[in-house]
Amino acid sequence: MPQQNEDLSGRDLSGADLSGTNLVNTDLSEADLSDADLSDANLTNADLTGADLTRADLDGANLTNANLADADLTDTTLSGARMVNTAFEEGEEDFASRVGSAVVGLTLLVGLALMAVGVSNFWLVFVVGFAVVLPLSGAIAGWYEDRTAASGSESDDARTDALAELRRRYADGEIDEAEFERRVERLLETESVADAEDAYGERTAVDRGSRDSGPSSDAGRERETE
Repeated sequence: MPQQNEDLSGRDLSGADLSGTNLVNTDLSEADLSDADLSDANLTNADLTGADLTRADLDGANLTNANLADADLTDTTLSGARMVNTAFEEGEEDFASRVGSAVVGLTLLVGLALMAVGVSNFWLVFVVGFAVVLPLSGAIAGWYEDRTAASGSESDDARTDALAELRRRYADGEIDEAEFERRVERLLETESVADAEDAYGERTAVDRGSRDSGPSSDAGRERETE
C-alpha cells in the first residue's frame, strides 16, 4: 500500500483502491491513476502533475497544496474534495509569492505617487518597502503557509485514522450500514474529530441504551406477567 513521502512517479496504479490512504507529500507525477479509488485520501502537498486521473474517485479527498497541473481530470469525481491552494495550472504562485508581488506593487505605487506630487523624500518609500517590508512580509507569509500546512496535515491525519476506525468497526459488525454512513457524514462535516466523536458519541449512547432496554424490558414484562 502506498504511503506518505513515497516516490510513485510514473507508476501504474490504475483501478487501485487507495481510499482513505495517507499520501501526504507523495510524488504521483505522471502516474496512471485512471479508475482509481482515492476517496477520503489525504493528498496534502502531493505532486500529481501530469497524472492520469481519468474517472478517478476523489470524493472527500484532501487536496490541500496539491499540484494537479496538466493532470487529466476527465470524468474525475471531485465532489466533497478539500481544495485549498490547489494548483491546476503550471507556474501558479504560492501565497508567499503573491504577498511579495503585492508588496512590490504597493511600494512602487506609493513611491511614484509621492514623486509625482513633488515629495522630496519619496525615495524613502522604496528603501522601507524593499529593504524592510518585503523580506518581513515574505517571512511572515512563509511561516503562515508552513503553519497552515502542518495543522491541516495533523487534523487530516486524525480524520483519516477516524475513517479507518469506522471502516473497521463496520467490517466487524459493531455498527450497521446506516450508522456507519451517519458517522462518516458527521466526521466530514465537522471541523475536528473530537467534534464528530461528541456528535455521534451521544447518538451511540442513546442507540445502545435503546438496544439494551428493548429485549431486557420485554423480558422483564414477561416475567412480571408470569
